[in-house]
Amino acid sequence: MTELFLDKILKKYQNYFIQKSYSEENNSSDILMDVFGLSAELKQEHKQYWGRELGMCWQLLIVEICKTFCSNFQPAFKIGKDEPLFIV
Repeated sequence: MTELFLDKILKKYQNYFIQKSYSEENNSSDILMDVFGLSAELKQEHKQYWGRELGMCWQLLIVEICKTFCSNFQPAFKIGKDEPLFIV
């Protein structure tokens, strides 16, 4: 890896974060919230917990779907217990 390559990655995310906007309160629901009967108010009270748990549930669902329907599916590359390794 070169310094230029690392700089490119950092600039990409810097631009992404600059463009990202967050509303004060997001009162919308998503499909998993609906499945589990979670209200936007409850999710707002524990954003990090629900974001992590719903994200992991979504990841597991997608992996299982891909295992079934994608003939060339391969699980994420892991090093020890760390996952996934994203290579740009």
